[in-house]
Amino acid sequence: SFAVDSEAVNIRGFAFYEKLSSEDSKIEIIFIKDNENAFVSELLKEKRKDVSDYFKGNYEDSGFYNNFNLSEFPKGNYKVGVLVRNKNDEKYNLIDKTFSVE
Repeated sequence: SFAVDSEAVNIRGFAFYEKLSSEDSKIEIIFIKDNENAFVSELLKEKRKDVSDYFKGNYEDSGFYNNFNLSEFPKGNYKVGVLVRNKNDEKYNLIDKTFSVE
């Protein structure tokens, strides 16, 4: 889920490498300001047994969440992406969420 109110950006979801255990993965969020500057922040992990069960793999550590205070963002328009890293690779996906800080 992704929600923006007058004070914060709240994000919760899951991300993983297909066919690789999520146990050693690090999940980060990327905020891209005005298609120029990127800000990266680590997300808090959340156990997601439902993801492992549904996708039939070791993805229990694929869950993430965090809240970000809008007062800490410079003014601008933001796109949002999720970055998953493990010791061998990293994958980045832009999600279909945007927000503005005025």
